[in-house]
Amino acid sequence: MKSLLAISSFACVSFLLASTAHADSKKDEIASYIKDLKRGNAKTRAAAAKELGNIGAVSAADTKDAVPLLIELLKNDRDKGVKQAAATALGRIDPDPEKAVPVLITALKDKNAAVRAAAATSLGQLGTEAKEAVPALRTAQDDKDRGVSRAARMAIRTIQGQNKK
Repeated sequence: MKSLLAISSFACVSFLLASTAHADSKKDEIASYIKDLKRGNAKTRAAAAKELGNIGAVSAADTKDAVPLLIELLKNDRDKGVKQAAATALGRIDPDPEKAVPVLITALKDKNAAVRAAAATSLGQLGTEAKEAVPALRTAQDDKDRGVSRAARMAIRTIQGQNKK
């Protein structure tokens, strides 16, 4: 019985140590992606934004520190792939709507259709928190790109509560 108790105690301690190590490695991974958002290579920035969005979809709280950089990339980056990845990540991370929604609304007017579609999709993912975007999304419904107009229509339905968030 004592050996069973000792084995159980050892297993619990090992689990706790592994969990702590995993949490530290996750923090290091996120910190690395945040650093990558600042690097000169557009492919690196886009890949980092995408990965942060993937992590944020599972645990938004872990990626909150990346939100200001993603907003900055969406507003100012010259590369359409980076802007698209940043817009997509913002929708998955669940950022503060007061900061993200205006930038996503502006992105609905980007010259690149993929960026516009990503912005519309992200606004929809924010749900009712993005209700101020509905007028801009109504305009985007008439976009010449079918992907953008479809994303705008879906976002409006979601924001207005006609679809699940």
